[in-house]
Amino acid sequence: MEVLKTLKSFDITSLKDIAPKYIEFFKGLPYYFAFEEYLFVHAGFNDSDINPFDDKYSMIWLCKKTYENPLLMNKVIIHGHRPIKVDVCKEIVHSNKNVINLDTGCVYSDMSGFGTLTAIELNTRSLYLHELI
Repeated sequence: MEVLKTLKSFDITSLKDIAPKYIEFFKGLPYYFAFEEYLFVHAGFNDSDINPFDDKYSMIWLCKKTYENPLLMNKVIIHGHRPIKVDVCKEIVHSNKNVINLDTGCVYSDMSGFGTLTAIELNTRSLYLHELI
């Protein structure tokens, strides 16, 4: 189970034992980051909300393949949260879609098509793939 690996990396056995400095760090993180025409978010946005930047739940849990909200229309949205196979990620990036899922399931190295840590160079839309052992 991946949660156990995370706990082990903190040298603890329960979530309640995470040091307060880490909890404060996570609480202080923004829900999304905007840079030029790009929006970086963990999962996605609430497309039906007048202001999709107000719905924090959606930014953590909900992903979409396209968005129609006027505040999102001319943006490239980069997200993760829902693992996809490396070949699917490559197809999305090379087809110039405005919603790019970069989650290639690096924690699922035992599953075919997953187990890769993926990064993107935005100017060229070049993918950098690193298979984890």
